[in-house]
Amino acid sequence: MSRILLFMDPIIENPRFFFSLSLLFIFCQNSTVQDMDIDPNLAQPETTIRHYWAQLAKHNYREALKCFVDFSGDQYSEADVFPLPELDSLRIDSIVSIKIAGKNAEIHYRIAIFSSVTKLKLHIFSGDKLVLTKNGWKIKDVIVP
Repeated sequence: MSRILLFMDPIIENPRFFFSLSLLFIFCQNSTVQDMDIDPNLAQPETTIRHYWAQLAKHNYREALKCFVDFSGDQYSEADVFPLPELDSLRIDSIVSIKIAGKNAEIHYRIAIFSSVTKLKLHIFSGDKLVLTKNGWKIKDVIVP
């Protein structure tokens, strides 16, 4: 207990230091939250990838393309999209690895695809490089195995 009191002595003796430290902490907390408008679907590299593939499965290509850094809504044309065939299931089966270094991430995963019409059952390995933007993690490059 006396060690804690000894540590607190400089803070108690100098209330300005304590006040300044408190303001700095509050500023740092608020600045990161206010400067970024994070979409919950893009909050983590894994959620971005899962959201991307879920939107592809729903044939919601515009929303899927919003997961990319370079996407611009004014450049999107439904005619440019090669639609996926009807599938019973298209989902991330498992995350193989995630490496995060600052504002960059690399994720590798396995996709499970199933169609009862064509009797297709397939697993594909894929990966992406992502960057942290003001809206969340977005896909920068696709890694083709």
